[in-house]
Amino acid sequence: MQVWPEHIAVLNLFNAVLTQWRVGMAGPTGLDCPAVLATLDRLLEKLSEERRNEMFLDLQVMEREALVVMAKTSKR
Repeated sequence: MQVWPEHIAVLNLFNAVLTQWRVGMAGPTGLDCPAVLATLDRLLEKLSEERRNEMFLDLQVMEREALVVMAKTSKR
């Protein structure tokens, strides 16, 4: 897999919160936002608030796509 350099930081954040999925009766429903924000603040405290907000939005895009993939995978 090749990752563009500008996406490495958010990919690292995604990997750091992989254990933070909320799971309901139908499967994963999304990432636990307080845990994600705590991780974002802890790991990336030196970034500006604007950049952290951008990364959170980027992470939400990855979260939505991951939910689509997990839903397809669970139907097999």
